[in-house]
Amino acid sequence: MINFLLSRKLDIVLLLLTLAWALYMKQAVDLEQATQVIVDFELAGSLEKAQSILNRIGPAGKQALVYSIYLDFVFLALYSTALALLYIRAAGSFRDLPRLFFLGFLLAGLQWLAGAMDVLENRAMLYTLAGDPSAWYPYLAMIFARIKFGILLLSFPYLLFSLLYWILFQVFSAGKAK
Repeated sequence: MINFLLSRKLDIVLLLLTLAWALYMKQAVDLEQATQVIVDFELAGSLEKAQSILNRIGPAGKQALVYSIYLDFVFLALYSTALALLYIRAAGSFRDLPRLFFLGFLLAGLQWLAGAMDVLENRAMLYTLAGDPSAWYPYLAMIFARIKFGILLLSFPYLLFSLLYWILFQVFSAGKAK
């Protein structure tokens, strides 16, 4: 069962599903400059800024934003799982370096934490979009978004380093084989 879960085929299928869903989201949301509006709304931080964004995009934009958030619930499950499997795969490059091997598994788990932060962020944005007058929801959405983006950005160098390590290992192993 574990071999199936970590198989390359599953990695590829999950990656393709994630990319396909991201493309679908981009096409499905009828909101001019949708990505920027969504990020602005995620990071608004105050009810005033959130309301300003909603005023700028109007009722149709608000409806598209709500739809986008609901689509994001599927996307966050896909991207967090795809990234977690990618970090587990990358950790395999460091079997002979226990600390880096462990770090890969830790970072894999953090991808699901990023997904959980995305869920909480989406819920806070939906409360704001529903007209809840609490100033806390835009602030909470911003906090959860920053944690999510922080995890994703701070984890990424590990992938680059593991790729470089793997390439160097392949080059030097091929040199010794001759």
